[in-house]
Amino acid sequence: MRFSKEKFFSLFVDPDMLSLRFKLLVYALTFAPEQNPTLIGTCSHLAKYFNVNPSSVAKEMKELEKIGIITKIQNGVWRVNYEVINRSRTKKLEQ
Repeated sequence: MRFSKEKFFSLFVDPDMLSLRFKLLVYALTFAPEQNPTLIGTCSHLAKYFNVNPSSVAKEMKELEKIGIITKIQNGVWRVNYEVINRSRTKKLEQ
């Protein structure tokens, strides 16, 4: 049985159980695969998707950017830094 990305996301991410930052990270990893790590979506678009305030999305995106997981290219365009994600995964496996 194959699921669309939207169906997969809705099935495995219960919006009431997770922080907005984690939901944004899962969204970015789902919609910006490693082969094309560009995520397109304004804070307003993402806020509507998650049913939250756009300022909350902006704050959490800045936090993800601060820790290096995403890089803002321009308004509404983000790059997911898979090298940072893969490096942290490798460190955990080595420990």
